[in-house]
Amino acid sequence: MDPMEPNAAKPVDMSMSYLSHAERDALERARTIPALAPQLSAELFNLFLNGKSCIEIARLNNNKYHLGQIVRARVEFDWDIKKTEHTEALLNGVRDRVQLVQLESINYLSDRLAAAHKLDGDKFKKYLQSGKREDLEGLDGTLSNFKEYEKVLTALMNLTGQATQQKVTGEVTVKHVEVPAGPAPEFDLTKPLPAGAASKLLGLALADREKEKAGK
Repeated sequence: MDPMEPNAAKPVDMSMSYLSHAERDALERARTIPALAPQLSAELFNLFLNGKSCIEIARLNNNKYHLGQIVRARVEFDWDIKKTEHTEALLNGVRDRVQLVQLESINYLSDRLAAAHKLDGDKFKKYLQSGKREDLEGLDGTLSNFKEYEKVLTALMNLTGQATQQKVTGEVTVKHVEVPAGPAPEFDLTKPLPAGAASKLLGLALADREKEKAGK
């Protein structure tokens, strides 16, 4: 990305599309003013790259350079396109770096847990067989205690996306069914209940229970 080299393959209209009305007017008024030297344009581009507008660049230089000259350098040397390319390169570099560090972290934590499993696993198995507490002496091969083990495991799960917790929420609706008043139907308990009889009995039982609660 060289701000001193204009992009001949790029139509000028593309660079013009980035300009405000005030910048276009300043550019038009500066048509007869000599263009800025390429080296000076490169120095001013550093300010543009750091978020300064053409108006701010002129003010920071005590208006030594005409606003139209600065806008002309912006158009001719493709400042906007070069700034976009620079930003994209930075973002891609950061993304790649983050991914690399994440993979390195996963590898490191996995190795740490694997080492703890190998060093302490046999002691646990021996204790499960014998039940003798002394078989557990010298534990915590690479992790000082179980809390540290848990922290390492949690960190590993976070890095690999396995720590996502789903919380289930909802409402329970209780529907009260009114059972018509009247004598309870009689059923022959020595025979299978007719269709719908079981639900009627359950309804009566629930109604009696509600009455008992109300009477307390």
